[in-house]
Amino acid sequence: VLWNETLQEIQVSIMGKIQLEVIKEIALERFNLKIEFGPCEIMYKETIENKIYGYGHFEPLKHYAEVHLKIEPNKRGEGITFENKCHADDLTTGNQNLIKTHIFEKNHHGLLTGSPITDIKVTLLTGRAHNKHTE
Repeated sequence: VLWNETLQEIQVSIMGKIQLEVIKEIALERFNLKIEFGPCEIMYKETIENKIYGYGHFEPLKHYAEVHLKIEPNKRGEGITFENKCHADDLTTGNQNLIKTHIFEKNHHGLLTGSPITDIKVTLLTGRAHNKHTE
């Protein structure tokens, strides 16, 4: 279940008519809501074909951070995976864990159709953050 901000609608991934009926019954029993579903559509997903490198730089007033990532295709059906190759001398393990958390905390959408991204491997190569500038 996800909220599509662009279309201003709730989207539900289901596998058939029986699941639709079960969801209708649960909404009625638990929340006294009578719901109807629009026509079913295929939910497309996007991925990448080639390996790419990304660099993010964040430097507002009194903050400094940067991250270097490698993003490459994953095997079909593996979803999004994460590998950490960043040394703790470059970026604290706490910040490394935050990066991993942010990768998985929301659905990321592709550029072609705006569909959810899947089957990619994200590798944290290195990063920097300066506590002196982040007070």
